[in-house]
Amino acid sequence: MLEKQGLLVREADPADARRVYVKLSARGYAAMLEYFSSASRSVVLLDDTAKASIGHR
Repeated sequence: MLEKQGLLVREADPADARRVYVKLSARGYAAMLEYFSSASRSVVLLDDTAKASIGHR
């Protein structure tokens, strides 16, 4: 599925025909960066007052 979407590419190991390497494509890498960028924007850091209000020690 991810390969069909262009997010991953497979490369055969020239030294061992049983092995296939899977890596992110350029499109997959860009999608991963966007995901982590958006995820980090959704992180909320709590100050001590907010932590106390939810019972965090």
